[in-house]
Amino acid sequence: MSCSQRLWLLAHTARQFGADPLDPNGVGVISVFPQFFGDGAGPNALPAIRSWTAALFGELDRQDRRITDGELGALQVPVTLLFGAQDRYLSLELGHDLAGLLPRADLHNVEDASHWPQWDQPEKVAQLIKAVTVG
Repeated sequence: MSCSQRLWLLAHTARQFGADPLDPNGVGVISVFPQFFGDGAGPNALPAIRSWTAALFGELDRQDRRITDGELGALQVPVTLLFGAQDRYLSLELGHDLAGLLPRADLHNVEDASHWPQWDQPEKVAQLIKAVTVG
């Protein structure tokens, strides 16, 4: 993939999530772009991503069967679900659906956060994780 294609993809993805693709301190430039395309500190992840997506639909079918068979409902471990209040892709409604599948789920709607609540509200997310692991 050429540099211009990579930049277009980064800009397109950022716009989809309401982010500024040119923000040098934004999640796209600091995290997403290097993870997908590699940089001096890490390898290019595209081959692994292509492999993962090739198996995605079969894996989704397998996961659906596990849900239908009640495997999630049998889990007796606490599960914390965090959703960004402004996430356009993973809604709080989905969070409620997922929490309904797990007997010990705790659902949190992270205000002022998008698809990446850990990026948008790191202190709040850390506080929620700490409350689960310490409490």
